[in-house]
Amino acid sequence: MKKHISACVIAALLAVCAGGCGEKEPETITITNHAEIISQPADMSLYMWIEEPYADFQKISFDELNGFFEKKGSGILYLGYDGCQWCERGIPELNTVAREHGVTVYYCETDPYAPAEEFITEDQWNKLIENIGSVLTKSEDGEPQLFVPLVIGVKNGEITGSHTALVDSFDIINEDDQMNDSEKKELQKIYLDIMKKTAD
Repeated sequence: MKKHISACVIAALLAVCAGGCGEKEPETITITNHAEIISQPADMSLYMWIEEPYADFQKISFDELNGFFEKKGSGILYLGYDGCQWCERGIPELNTVAREHGVTVYYCETDPYAPAEEFITEDQWNKLIENIGSVLTKSEDGEPQLFVPLVIGVKNGEITGSHTALVDSFDIINEDDQMNDSEKKELQKIYLDIMKKTAD
């Protein structure tokens, strides 16, 4: 009798799971940006290891990035560039989190090898320091330095959180080195926490 009852209970549980068990759908994170920002869809296919479908990455200039602070905007900002070995490994994880939670990422390219006229001007740099200097790495002389990938959350013109580089346990020795699954999850959680702090 006991075996029969146990079998019935297990069968019932299996039936319930077939109808509704499994992973929950990731919640949508709403970040409303009231600032008028000029952007255009970014070509994320330039990144080596990113997988489709892509999240909504919007390309912005340094002026528009500074506009998030001057116009009291809200959003997730990504500073980096394709070809940067750290960015190449970070972007796939940012893409995963942003796609799963329906978050737009505003991408400001910081390619140091771009022609001078396409890179940052002294005026733009000075404004950038005013706006995000608090989260930039400092040199031995105390001068702010822009290391990428840098992800910043901004809400109503104020920084909610930021993260530079990847995770502490990972280093790039060979060009094909990749984070393990645990490290990828750790980085995804860091990005997700920034998004949640920036949400409406």
